[in-house]
Amino acid sequence: MNTSLSGHLTIGLALGLGQFVLMGVIVWRYLVHMRTHVTPVVRGLRGLVRHQESAEHQRAAFEARRAPRGEGFRPW
Repeated sequence: MNTSLSGHLTIGLALGLGQFVLMGVIVWRYLVHMRTHVTPVVRGLRGLVRHQESAEHQRAAFEARRAPRGEGFRPW
C-alpha cells in the first residue's frame, strides 16, 4: 500500500481515490436504470390508479343521483 506509483501517489491513495470514481459510476448506472426500467412502470401504475379512482368517483356520483332521497341509514 505504501509503494509509490509516481511521485507522492501510492497504491493505497490510488485505490482510495478509485473508490470515489467507482461510487460515481455505480450511482450513475443506478439512475439510468431507474429512468429506463422503473419510472415507466411507475407512471403506468399511477395512470391505472388515477383511472380507477376517477371511475369509482363517477360511479359513486351516479349512485348518489339514483338513490331515493330521504331513505337510507340515519345516525343513532
